[in-house]
Amino acid sequence: MLGGIVDHLDTMMTFQGVFLFSWAAILVTNALVVKKILKIGPSYYVVRQEYLYIWNPVGVVSLLIVSAFDTIASSGYFGSSYRP
Repeated sequence: MLGGIVDHLDTMMTFQGVFLFSWAAILVTNALVVKKILKIGPSYYVVRQEYLYIWNPVGVVSLLIVSAFDTIASSGYFGSSYRP
């Protein structure tokens, strides 16, 4: 019984780890590429509530794409090298 639980936890931790890593990669890409290199938008981060969106469509879409790609890759459709 314990072995089955550990296998399920391993799978869940894999998806959670890739989800959090992709979220962190999106934040770093926004900070380095968009703000520093491309100079799109202000160089500072907006923290005033009236200037912020309720949710960022670019971040949400990229996070969904990466999560979908991870789900497909972890399922074994791209070969055994991408499986946990």
